[in-house]
Amino acid sequence: MRLSDEEVQSELSAATAQVNAAKQREAYARLQISVLADQLGDANLNLQQSQGDTQGKVAGR
Repeated sequence: MRLSDEEVQSELSAATAQVNAAKQREAYARLQISVLADQLGDANLNLQQSQGDTQGKVAGR
């Protein structure tokens, strides 16, 4: 079966829209990963500070 130029253009447009949507999902996922990585870094810093505070209190007794 041979496709007309209009059908080919229509399929190309649909495929392009799918690619663009996938790129948007990828960008959003990368942003989420970045936010989570920052939150994890903050949590680790808070943990280290807590551990330091606890060790200081124990040593100060």
